Parts: sequence; C-alpha cells; structure tokens
Amino acid sequence: SPKKIEPEQSKKKPGKTEEAAKSEETARPTPEKTAAQDAETNTSDTVYNKGLAAYKASKYKEAYSIFSSYLEKNRTSPLAANARFWLGESLFQQKEFELAILEYQKVIADYPKSSKAPAALFKQGQAFEKLDEKDTAKIVYNKLLADYPKSEQVEMAQKRLKELK
Repeated sequence: SPKKIEPEQSKKKPGKTEEAAKSEETARPTPEKTAAQDAETNTSDTVYNKGLAAYKASKYKEAYSIFSSYLEKNRTSPLAANARFWLGESLFQQKEFELAILEYQKVIADYPKSSKAPAALFKQGQAFEKLDEKDTAKIVYNKLLADYPKSEQVEMAQKRLKELK
C-alpha cells in the first residue's frame, strides 16, 4: 500500500514518548522499492544507456545486442518501447531494412501510445523507400498522418509524400 504522508504532530502515538514513537516509525520497513528492486532498475537503466552509447558511437551490432538483452529482462519497463525502437534503428543503420521494418512494427503494435510509435512509422516509411517500395512507403506515411496527426514526424512525412509523387 502507498506510504501515507502525515503532518509531524499526528505521527505521535498517544501514551508513548516522542523517542519511542520515532523509533517505531524508523523501525517500520517502507513499502516502497526494496534495495534489490532499486539495484535492478539501476542495472537495467545502465544496460539501456550502454546500448544508447553504443548506438551513438556507431557500434550498431553491439547496440542491437545490448538492446536485445535489455528487452529480454525488461519487456514492461517504461523504456521498452525506446529499446525496441533502437533495435530497429540499429538494423536500419546496418542496411537491414526488412528486419528494421519488422522491429519498427513491434513498436507500433506493442506500444501505440508511446512517443516512439510515430517515429517508428516514419522510419518504416524510410526503410520502404530504401527498398524501392515507394507505394508502400506512401501508405506508411499516410498512416502516420492519420494515426498521429499531432506528432513531430507529420511535417517530415508530408515532405516525403510530396517528394514521392
């Protein structure tokens, strides 16, 4: 259950000295994260950051491997959508466009409300362009415009659609 925050004077227990009440308060384990959970979260964030660092250093195979292992243990983490997106980006940079498209699709399907979903759609369109599948790229860009009209990728998608006509 969530920890209650109470004003200092209501924490004192009737019939107990102030010291006894305070020692009882500190002796109680907090229902928040345990040290093990904290360590696990910090470790997983560290793994994610290692993957991002590898990607930024143009070590795409290494980044792919790190993000893959991150997702094995952290499928429901708040960074899971981002990790999945970076898997796609790592493949895209290695010119593995078909595989990148599949990874981007997992972002769109599994995390449709994530900020990475419209980015994944846009990158999918770019990957289809690289595969010289311009009609499919147009479909993907139009889907982005329809599904995520307020996303920051809208302008870029509109520009790509104009260039593909």
